Amino acid sequence: MKLVSQLWFLLFWLWTLAELLLLLRTRQPGRDRGTLRLLWTTVALSITIGQFLRGFLGPSRLLAAPAMHTRIQWIALLLLLAGTLLRLLAIRTLGRAFSVHVAVRTGQQVVQHGLYAHLRHPSYTALLLILFATGLQTANFAALALTFLPPLAALLRRIHVEEQVMATAFGPAYADYCRRVPHRLIPGLW
Repeated sequence: MKLVSQLWFLLFWLWTLAELLLLLRTRQPGRDRGTLRLLWTTVALSITIGQFLRGFLGPSRLLAAPAMHTRIQWIALLLLLAGTLLRLLAIRTLGRAFSVHVAVRTGQQVVQHGLYAHLRHPSYTALLLILFATGLQTANFAALALTFLPPLAALLRRIHVEEQVMATAFGPAYADYCRRVPHRLIPGLW
């Protein structure tokens, strides 16, 4: 159990540092209507309160058995790793088109290859995996819900704003892309 906790701690803080570096690296004006601040404030508060609940309430009875608790910790670690790698791959696929801000650069085109041939927002799918893993790691259902659901709501708002900006900037090219790639976050679902 100690190994998984140490690995979790290391990977979680590497992900956090990477996100902070992305925020600092891509300082530019955007048209996100406050959704970047809303998203990261919600993420930070949800994770913090979720971890507090974990400490206060302990694991949920269903997840408290030692064998189950250990499995949950490993599953959470693997989901965190998968989400982090997926987010990095999505960012790399976008290349110079990536920004933490909702912005379109001059000459930019709709990226339609790699992960973006299957999902319109794979980077956000990855973020949701990371948040789910963070909540699951608490082994507490209330903490899981609090860690995952408020950021999900903020992310859905951001997707709405981002898609409006993309539709305005790219017009028919973005509409065609949306028809070819109908799923925003979850293949075959939404």
